[in-house]
Amino acid sequence: MSVYTHVTRTQLDDFFSHYHLGAVISYTGIKEGMVNSNYFVTTTQGEFVLTLFEDMTDIDVDPVVKLLRHLADNQLCVPCPQHDRHGQPLKRLNHKTALLCQRLVGTALITPTLEHCTQIGLQLAKLHTCTQGYLFPTQNPNNLTSLKRLFDSLVPQLSNEDKNLVDNELAFQNQHNIAMPMGLIHADLFRDNVLFESGQFSGMLDFYSACHGELLFDVAIAVNDWCCDDGVINPEKIAALLSAYQCKRPLEVVEQQRWSVMLRRAALRFWLARLAHQNRARTGELVQQKDPLAFRRILVQHQA
Repeated sequence: MSVYTHVTRTQLDDFFSHYHLGAVISYTGIKEGMVNSNYFVTTTQGEFVLTLFEDMTDIDVDPVVKLLRHLADNQLCVPCPQHDRHGQPLKRLNHKTALLCQRLVGTALITPTLEHCTQIGLQLAKLHTCTQGYLFPTQNPNNLTSLKRLFDSLVPQLSNEDKNLVDNELAFQNQHNIAMPMGLIHADLFRDNVLFESGQFSGMLDFYSACHGELLFDVAIAVNDWCCDDGVINPEKIAALLSAYQCKRPLEVVEQQRWSVMLRRAALRFWLARLAHQNRARTGELVQQKDPLAFRRILVQHQA
């Protein structure tokens, strides 16, 4: 979450006049995240999160709204989209598609423990199992072909060492690219997209990267963030997360065989994506940039 698009108090008062959610008391921009503009808003009836989508349209966001309803119906702690007086969840604000959700309790963790990793494994497995057969229209945009295109666009800025590193990794990935169990994946389950309250999981956020993809890829994405301490992979945390995950969805043999491959692919994906995001960084009041080199270091560790 970030703030690229500024919203005034007058605009916010007018926006909330279309809901049965009380009058606005206060609001503040949210710095965490990288893609959309987000605000915490407090009204006389509760606390909410307002998201303005910088690139996504109503057509893009509508499947996510439906997904959130499905997940809530299956007892997952996710943001609940709010509907206006006419029953519509999506509106326009400052020429952007806007969505209002109830704010969940809890805060994001900086340093997760083994117990936190255990809870993440369990919640991710719940997400994957409760969406078996769920038809989500977006395919994973970060397949090997798209990663190769992204790499090609970044070549001019990379050192020879980094170019060789990515070239070799893409070759390795193509050699080990086989069919894997597929389903709905979050695709961005980082620490800043999960809330905990008094040590207990209280919410999973930011489903705007959700897509139909390899389930193991989703697990690898989570592990590469949750199971690293200051950039160093923690095997105990990986074991805790995987053990909890497999209590609800045991990995198939092909997934067990390709586990290290998927860890490397997930690291490569976010290294390249963060480099690209740096290049096209937008201006705004509260804009967060994340270090691409963090995932380069993780990739190298997985290669060892």
